[in-house]
Amino acid sequence: MKGNNLWILLLVAGIIIMLVLNLLIGSVNIPLSELRERTDEIPKDRPVYLHCRSSQRSYNALMALQGRGYENVVNISGSFLGICLYEYYNDVAMGREKIVTEYNFA
Repeated sequence: MKGNNLWILLLVAGIIIMLVLNLLIGSVNIPLSELRERTDEIPKDRPVYLHCRSSQRSYNALMALQGRGYENVVNISGSFLGICLYEYYNDVAMGREKIVTEYNFA
């Protein structure tokens, strides 16, 4: 999450409407088309976790960042859809506050 000393989440989405509707709370949102111009916003001193709706754009972002010298970047397995499914269950079962702005199951 932004400002956290341990890690940062980066949502790489190509469609602006996804930025409005589907976010991990606290994530930094950078469209893939702007990634190369905005790498100064992405820390190199801590892990960076990448995600998008399907994992395709975040994989492309992973390759681009590694090509620019980022070594500690991870593409979150399961994408935003997987995160929503997993976190929805945990949020309901544990009664905790959700970590996404809206769940996406489609």
